[in-house]
Amino acid sequence: MVSSGVSALFDAGETVGMGIPCYPSYRQILKAMSLQVKGLRTDASTGFQPRPDQISDDLAGVILASPANPTGTMIQESALADIAAACTARNVALISDEIYHGLHYDAPAISALQVTDQAYIINSFSKYFSMTGWRLGWMVVPEAHLRVVERLAQNMFICAPHAAQVAALGALSPEGRAELDENRAVYAKNRLLMLEGLRKAGFDRLAPADGAFYIYADISAFDWPAQDMAQALLNEAGVAVTPGLDFDPDEGHRALRFSYARSTEDIEEGLARITAFMARHRK
Repeated sequence: MVSSGVSALFDAGETVGMGIPCYPSYRQILKAMSLQVKGLRTDASTGFQPRPDQISDDLAGVILASPANPTGTMIQESALADIAAACTARNVALISDEIYHGLHYDAPAISALQVTDQAYIINSFSKYFSMTGWRLGWMVVPEAHLRVVERLAQNMFICAPHAAQVAALGALSPEGRAELDENRAVYAKNRLLMLEGLRKAGFDRLAPADGAFYIYADISAFDWPAQDMAQALLNEAGVAVTPGLDFDPDEGHRALRFSYARSTEDIEEGLARITAFMARHRK
């Protein structure tokens, strides 16, 4: 879906912006399609989401993600409206990655469709619907772009497999949605455990975990490169975390991404191991 949207919107050589840190595959997809990638540096002051003043005339488009991977942060409606307005003013295409919608905890995520009718919306059954690997999703595009996307889609992937479509109907049923909301309740419990447990272990600079199932931690206070710390956690504690370099080539050596998409028992065990690991290394 992303490749269809990119193909419909941009010509080779054009520049597309995205917040950094970001989902790494988007950078690679854009490069593979002969596009230039411009990282829009984000930080805790804006919830690791891009700012309207970063939408510049050299951009052909911008990709937003809310809730975001790796940070788990969500963009607020007023900020999203300002970014959409900035894109419209500069004729910059807006792609909104809403794949983690449904996985929220304090307040639902805002769709770009709530502030503009000119955005490309990317969504999927992978996350909230627990259908990762089924390669099934949907895209909402402005009506004027519909036929362009249809022509690209029918040549790039034709349609989703029948079995995946049947499974998706099951996920959309009342019974399916009840089960999915139970899954989200587990994530919500895990999230609270992680926020408390990581802080007790010494990780006191965490991105707002608004949605998805990730916590992004700034580890610069430890003076320990992320890839080395992640390797040590795996070797010594048997806990797998992701170095920030996957998401931020420039500053990711100072961050780790933790996922809590497991059972609560696994999260409790993992936190106990992390706490013991940090106690050994902080002596």
